[in-house]
Amino acid sequence: MVLEFREYKKKIKKDTILELDLQVDTGEILTIINNKSEYLELLKDSFRKRTKYKGEILFDDEDISKQKLLFTKDFGFYNDLTLLKNLKVALELFNVKYSIDDLADDLEFLGLKPSSKYKDISPNEISKFHILFSILVDQNVLIIDKDLTPEDMEAISDFVLDKSNNANVIILDTMLNRYNSIADKVLVITDGIKSYFGNLEDLLILKQLTAINISDNEKLDDILSGYQYTIYHDNEIVVREEVLEEVVYSLLKNSIEVYQIRNLGEKIKLYEGEADL
Repeated sequence: MVLEFREYKKKIKKDTILELDLQVDTGEILTIINNKSEYLELLKDSFRKRTKYKGEILFDDEDISKQKLLFTKDFGFYNDLTLLKNLKVALELFNVKYSIDDLADDLEFLGLKPSSKYKDISPNEISKFHILFSILVDQNVLIIDKDLTPEDMEAISDFVLDKSNNANVIILDTMLNRYNSIADKVLVITDGIKSYFGNLEDLLILKQLTAINISDNEKLDDILSGYQYTIYHDNEIVVREEVLEEVVYSLLKNSIEVYQIRNLGEKIKLYEGEADL
């Protein structure tokens, strides 16, 4: 079962079109990072065909709108019922059965009191409760789109890994953090344009690499002995950012001119904030 964006094109604004052509394999977790939350809303609307776009979004070669997609804001709960009773009643509507003890354990794992009434819990607890419900419904495609505290994010990420049951999980967020870095793949959208899609590890490495455009690439093995480098184009080499000054000094000392220095990940904005990875 594969989740696929096939020649997807969505007009974001007058001069910007988001184009996606990618796939996520069975059971993989995809984090979509976008600096503008309104663009994430457009993606959610696309999943449910509530907005016009060209191309297709498919799950197992069928339109994704045919899947049981339940977003965290979609479902209402009874104010005067306890969290435990609300879960039991709501899950039965989807023909999903869990024992009372298992549901109570799940609630407590996320720091929620099973005996609390829905109307008495805080906004952050409501977010956790809705995410818990959307995970337990057992969807083929699970979409998580709630803001949480760092501590709650860690608990939710552990819960997703334990309970996702080989589903494709999509985490929508405006920045990369410990919560969504459980992803197998990351899609970064910068100002409405795809700037990266691939493995998280490769993305983090890419953010640390610098390209140097030079006048001559001969004798580099001697000049840069002791440094790791890659010839990116004919006269462009790639080194890690932390050794940039030393490498440039060695090049200039050996009469090799440096024309341009650029960060390979300069167009990839991760929006980590202060408490990033």
